[in-house]
Order: sequence, then C-alpha cells, then structure tokens
Amino acid sequence: MERKRIAILTLQLTLASYGYASTTGNYDVQRCYKVNVTFHYQFPNGLSSGTIASQRSVFSSLFGTVSSLLGLVSECSGVSLSRNDIVTSPPGEGNVSFTIPIVFTASNSVADNQVDSRLTSCIDKLNSYKGLLDSNAPTIRQGALNNRPSKPSTITDKESCCGGDIPPPCCAAGAILVNGTKCGCMPGFFFVPGSLCVRCPADTYQEKQGQTKCDKCPTKKQTFGKTGMTSESNCSNSEPHAPPNDVRGHSTSFTSIFVQWDTVPAADPNGAILSYTVTYKALPDGSPQTKVVSAPTTEVTLTGLKNNTNYSITVSASSVKGDGNISAPIYVMTTLTSKLSNIYSIYVLIHTKHFLSVFAGHCMLFTAGHFLSCLASVNAILSNLTSVNA
Repeated sequence: MERKRIAILTLQLTLASYGYASTTGNYDVQRCYKVNVTFHYQFPNGLSSGTIASQRSVFSSLFGTVSSLLGLVSECSGVSLSRNDIVTSPPGEGNVSFTIPIVFTASNSVADNQVDSRLTSCIDKLNSYKGLLDSNAPTIRQGALNNRPSKPSTITDKESCCGGDIPPPCCAAGAILVNGTKCGCMPGFFFVPGSLCVRCPADTYQEKQGQTKCDKCPTKKQTFGKTGMTSESNCSNSEPHAPPNDVRGHSTSFTSIFVQWDTVPAADPNGAILSYTVTYKALPDGSPQTKVVSAPTTEVTLTGLKNNTNYSITVSASSVKGDGNISAPIYVMTTLTSKLSNIYSIYVLIHTKHFLSVFAGHCMLFTAGHFLSCLASVNAILSNLTSVNA
C-alpha cells in the first residue's frame, strides 16, 4: 500500500514537472477513508416519514457516542470522525435501514507516511466494537410495534476519499498535487464542490489546470460523446463542409422531374457520406418536401408534381457526423399535361390540313405537267401528319 501511495505521488509530481502545476489548488489533499454503518429492521408496513425523521436524531446521537469512544483509544490518535447525512430506506418499505456514513480523517499531526496505517487501525477498532454497536442500537417504536434490529449491523470496507482504494494522503482522479497541501483539477476536468474534479461533459473542453468550468465547443462543432477533452482541437465539425457538386435536373413528364448530382468534394465529406436529402418546392409559395436517397446513389426522380409548374430544388449530404450544407437551388419546370398537349397537336393538325387544302386548290393553276406533281406532294404531307397524330 505504501509503494502504491509513493507511485501515485511520483506520477503527480511528474505531471507537475510537465507544466500541469498551478499556483491555486481546488481542494485540500485528502487524508481520509469512509465507511458505512447500517442498521436493519423489519416493519410489515414500513415506517412513516415522521418516525424516520425522529429516528435520524437517535442514530445521530449513537454516532456521537461511537466517535467519543474511538477518541479514547490509541489506535485512533490523531484521527477525527465526522459523518455525512444519515441515509434511510423510503417510507412504507418493509425492509427498513438506517445508514451512518462515517469519515475517518487524519490530522496534520500524523506523518504522511503514517496516514494510511493510522486510519486503517482506527477503522479496525470500530469493527471490533460491532457487538457493542448492535447492543446499543435503538428500539424503534411505531404504533403497537417496538422492534429491535432484525439482524446484525453491517460495516462496509473502507473507501478512500479519493475514490476506490487510493491510499491517503491523495488527490482524487482528475487532479494532481499542486503543492504540499492542495490538489488542482487537471486539464479536461473542472472543480465541483462536494464532487471534487469532474470530467468536462461532451461538447466541451478545458485546456487549463485548476478551473471551475469547461468551455463550450464553437458553433456547429462537437466532441461526439467524448468527455474530458483538453483542447478546442478536440471539437470537430459535425457535418460535411461542402454540399454535393453540380446539381442538375430536367422534366421527364408533366408530373415528374429527374434530379442528379455529383458527390461531395473529396476533401470535404468529414466522415463517410450516408445519404443525400433532396428538398423541393413548387414556386412561388409551395411547401418544401424532401426525399432521402441512400449513398452511393446520386440521382432521384421526383414524382407527383404539379404540371406546368416551376420547382426549386436543393441537395445536401449527411455523414456519420451530421447534416451538411445545402447546395445552391436549381429551377426546373414541369411540362403541360398530356391532355393539353394532345389538344394542341390536334389544333396544329387541323390548321395545317386547312392550309394544305387551300394549297391543293392552287395546284389547279399549274400546267398539266406540274399539277400531278403538286398534288402528290400535298397528299404525302397529309399522310405524314395523320400517321404522326395517330
């Protein structure tokens, strides 16, 4: 255990030598262990809130007795006891428990290399008094019931105030020793009173040591779930930098438009392209509609459109890191309906035939040698027009 403590202190001093030292520490070097002492009871219908509140004060008095008792033994010389808030089971729960979180702290009179062993000896002494604890556990009264503990009390293994089994004196995870008595949060962490050093959450970072908050990533940048980031460079763009190239399209019928595009420039996808989103709307005031196309496909036919209508069309790419920029719009107009097109063709045919019939009459003005040739030309034109319209 002593070798582990020396290794941790050596690591902290090494980090300090590389520029992580700070003139201001966030909290005192931890010289403590924690244990939980829990008393167990059985009440078929649980305890009321009022009974729980009154019993908390009884268990608080019991802690005071234990603290005074341990203060008299040599194993606890230079060690002080304190407690955190007593934790209880919820009202109405049949398995009733009262837990006293006790903190054993070595004073500065205890040499650093003796802190761990002194605290351990004091905690061992508490365990030796377990029978005394059980005999002095309070009887809880509620209604007609007067219950003693349903089983012996339990004492948890010691836990370092720095977390886990890190031997004191120590700095908790995320902190380094900045002078003989203070710990300071490392880059990527920030200080929270009561929680010591906490990792910077996702989409934030902290480049400096000993800070009380983390900086947010710039707009449209994120860390993609990673925490404890130490530099703004850990924040990256959340989408492709550029839109797809060369968006183009043309009408394929009176209710459809074919759209095609090239991929995002090779330097700008910012991750594998997963899909493309085609957004289109009828002008001037139609509602935008979208169609998603899975990569690597780079074309789509938009159907169910209005005839003889101008459409605005854009395309954007989406990568594993989000949605990218939108392309400049293109404008494509659908054709007339097929019904209107047929009417127009018939109109042209009728007027053309009328013209040719008049022209055929003029063939009579030609000489006999040219009359038959003129009439044959008119008949050929009429025949072609009829076959095309059919």
